[in-house]
Amino acid sequence: MIAIVATSREAIARGSKSFAAASLLFDRKTARAPGCSIAWCRRCDDIADGQDHGHGMTMVTDAPERLVRITAMTGAALAGDWVGDPAFDALRIVAARLACPTGSRAT
Repeated sequence: MIAIVATSREAIARGSKSFAAASLLFDRKTARAPGCSIAWCRRCDDIADGQDHGHGMTMVTDAPERLVRITAMTGAALAGDWVGDPAFDALRIVAARLACPTGSRAT
């Protein structure tokens, strides 16, 4: 779990510099949950845009498939499964700690 949090913090430092700076205002425990959530957001954006930490956007020709992939990995993480992607596994940790509801969509 420590490695997942560290990877999340690294992703934020590389792709979300303003959040990385702002997170320094929080104590370690408080900064950890939002950091993991922001790492998940960064990773979803990178998958959707074909980027690496917000850099190097490429032409995406398979957007629907990318959305299916993001949705499946997010669903698995929220269901408590390890996904094998640090950002999604970080989301799994945050969701478990915060007892986020799973299996339903807001309407």
